Amino acid sequence: MNNKQIFRVLGLSLVAALGLAAFTAVGAQAANLAGTRGKFLVLGSTTLNAGVTGSGGLFQILVTGLKIEIHCISFSVTSGFPTNPEKGEALATFLWEKCQVFPINASGELTSKEPLPCIISNGGANHDVTAVSLILVITHEGVLYLLIEPDPPSTFLAEIKYESGKGCPIPLAVEVKKSYAFEVTQAHEKVLAITAGLEALQELLLDELSYGASRAILHGSGTLSLTGAHLGCTWGVV
Repeated sequence: MNNKQIFRVLGLSLVAALGLAAFTAVGAQAANLAGTRGKFLVLGSTTLNAGVTGSGGLFQILVTGLKIEIHCISFSVTSGFPTNPEKGEALATFLWEKCQVFPINASGELTSKEPLPCIISNGGANHDVTAVSLILVITHEGVLYLLIEPDPPSTFLAEIKYESGKGCPIPLAVEVKKSYAFEVTQAHEKVLAITAGLEALQELLLDELSYGASRAILHGSGTLSLTGAHLGCTWGVV
C-alpha cells in the first residue's frame, strides 16, 4: 500500500515527525490520518473471528468531468471479515449491482432518463461490478468512518469494462482508483448503518475516488451485519 495522506488536515511536516518509514504498510496508512484508528468488536471482543455481509439501495458514482453517472440499483457485500479487529482492519468484496450509465451536466444533474449505450460486461456478469476492498475503521472529530481502499497489491478498487460495438462514448475499460469512505451512522447494534457521499465527508479525503483520470463522487447507503456462526450477534466499531 502506498504511504499516502488521507485527510487534507494532516500536513507533510507531521508525516515526517511521525517517522513514517518505521511503520508497516497498513500502519503507515494509519499514521497519515488526522484521527485515530478504531476497532471491530464482536460481542464486545476484538478476538472473535466473524464473517460480515451487507446490502444497500441506490449506489451512484458521479463523474462530472466526463458528464456521466454510473447508476447501480443496489450494492451488496458478498464476503467480508475483519483481518485485524484490534487495529480496525477488514477485507470485503463489494458487488455494485444492475449498473447503467446516464448522462449528466457539470452540476451532476441528469440530462436524460435514457441510459447511454454503455453495457457493463465484466467477465459475463452484465451490469455488475466487483470491488475487492480494504476497510479501515477511523475516528475523526468524534465521528466513525469506514475508509475503503484497494486491497494491496492491487492499485485499483474495481475495473469497469463495457461491451464494444454498442456506441458507448466513453473508454471501454476504466479503473476505479484511490479511496472513498462511509460514515457509520449506527455503530453498536446487530446492524451497522453506513452512508457515503456527504459533502463534508468528501472534503476530508485527499486521495479522492477517481474514475480513470477523472475525479468521482460516490453516493450510497446500506447496512452491515454478521453472518455464519455469529449471525444475529451484537457487534460494532469504536
